[in-house]
Amino acid sequence: MINVTHTDIVRSYTGKAGCMCGCLGTYRDTDRSKKIALTKLRQMDYKIEFWKSGYGDAGCIHAVNDAGTRTVVAYFDVGAPIFADDVDQATLDAEA
Repeated sequence: MINVTHTDIVRSYTGKAGCMCGCLGTYRDTDRSKKIALTKLRQMDYKIEFWKSGYGDAGCIHAVNDAGTRTVVAYFDVGAPIFADDVDQATLDAEA
């Protein structure tokens, strides 16, 4: 389970599945849009990706709905506590 709040999110994206340049959806950075994206993601089969970025984010939580028509993405802040407290950090470090 992800352990992220809207304050850990830099920006969110929602739109049609496919290209994410902005032509099929919208990037937003309001608190409301971040909360909506996280609520949707928690109800979906999400994936988490990590990276180093110059844009102030460190990765994202993303999913496509069951019909394959909509994409939801939440880009999280550097240092955000992504996983629930019951995950052992030493185990995660050993897997890296």
